[in-house]
Amino acid sequence: MCTIYYFYFQSLMEKHHFSGGLISALMITSSLINICGLRYTPLIQVKYSKRRLISLLSSSLISLLLLTWINWLPLLCLLFLFSQLLTSLIEPIFSNYYNQLIPSLQRATLLSVSSALFSLVMSIIFPLTGWLIQNIGFSFTFGAIGVPLLFFLTLAILQGQFSK
Repeated sequence: MCTIYYFYFQSLMEKHHFSGGLISALMITSSLINICGLRYTPLIQVKYSKRRLISLLSSSLISLLLLTWINWLPLLCLLFLFSQLLTSLIEPIFSNYYNQLIPSLQRATLLSVSSALFSLVMSIIFPLTGWLIQNIGFSFTFGAIGVPLLFFLTLAILQGQFSK
């Protein structure tokens, strides 16, 4: 979702006639946030258990999506930057978990399957999201995506998936 948010936010900036300087400032800030996220990922992993961290990252993503419903441009800019922080945390954390949990002989296969599934999902969800944005708007689309994700996270928490 963060990848989709990243690409469609760029269209939103164009739609709202952001100046080149403002777009550059947001992208540079985004890069700095990514660097900070990567820098502090090991410290975050030490502080939280795997289950707790996955729960926090999932909750943060869902909150970001639901807050998008507010549709206030300054908030959307902050959410864009926050989505970049989430991306910079999620990717190395899950890569580290794969390395810890999966024996090296199976890891390459898992990573290949994971990459193929990401591509498959993106080939379906990315254009569907674009179609929804064209028809009902950026904010409503991402807010609406947050609702079923909130449902699934709540269901996982109620089933005890993140309590161990």
